Amino acid sequence: MRIPGPHDLLTAAVTVKDGVTDAADLWPRALDLIDRVEAMVGRGEALLDQAEELLAQAALTRAHVDEVADAAAETSARAAALVARAEALTAVGEQTLPRLQPMVEPLAALADKALPIASEVVASVERDEVLALVGMIDRLPEALLQIDRIAPDVHEILESVTDLAHAAQGLPGMGSLIRRGERKDDDD
Repeated sequence: MRIPGPHDLLTAAVTVKDGVTDAADLWPRALDLIDRVEAMVGRGEALLDQAEELLAQAALTRAHVDEVADAAAETSARAAALVARAEALTAVGEQTLPRLQPMVEPLAALADKALPIASEVVASVERDEVLALVGMIDRLPEALLQIDRIAPDVHEILESVTDLAHAAQGLPGMGSLIRRGERKDDDD
């Protein structure tokens, strides 16, 4: 090992001085580099904030898209059910139409004749008349019950009147009274 001499020390001092000078020259560049790194970090943080906001918006959009997709799936299922019902009704109609057509054709001819008559009837009937007819129909069951109760009495009265008419024909002068009544009816 060699012991450093004055020359070595002087060389080392110059080298250290040059290194310090080089380091001093590097210092502004290092500060500039630190400023640039800080600016980049700031921009990176801003970009991260924007990315987080975009991710939140994307999550909301995804939730909305899921809702729309669910609603579309439900609508599609309902539409499929309606189409199935329509197809079933169409099949029934196709099966029924050949059987109904022979029945409908005579009705069409009848309708041509009946519609003018029906129009006249509708035009001539008043609301009060319809209401009165409905009321009469409503009371018809009660009237039928009363007819059933008085029918035997009416039958007895008719038998009595018939017997009385037979007895009256045997009375003297009854023939001339009958003829007189007939003449009076003819005059009226």
